[in-house]
Amino acid sequence: MTDRELLELAAKAAGLEIKAVWYDTTNVALILIGAGNEGLWSPLINDGDAFRLFVKLNLWIQFEETIDAWEYCGIRASEPYGDDNNAATRRAIVRAAAEIGKTMQG
Repeated sequence: MTDRELLELAAKAAGLEIKAVWYDTTNVALILIGAGNEGLWSPLINDGDAFRLFVKLNLWIQFEETIDAWEYCGIRASEPYGDDNNAATRRAIVRAAAEIGKTMQG
């Protein structure tokens, strides 16, 4: 799944309206949101956006051999540690949110 797809599904799970999607100069997907939440949203690169997504979806985080983010109904996403543990944690949160967003399609 691409970062854009991850972000779009995560936004859906969070109930955010997507107004536009584009890529910055480092090829990171950025989303402009609306419906009273006007602004830029990119939880893959922004700790605050990732934390708000984590709280909104009532996710849990566990740090063991990997960084795991999950939702009480069993949706789970794991991300290996890397050079940037903050980035790995943000990605685990977004991946779990995207899995929740997938269940909302249709």
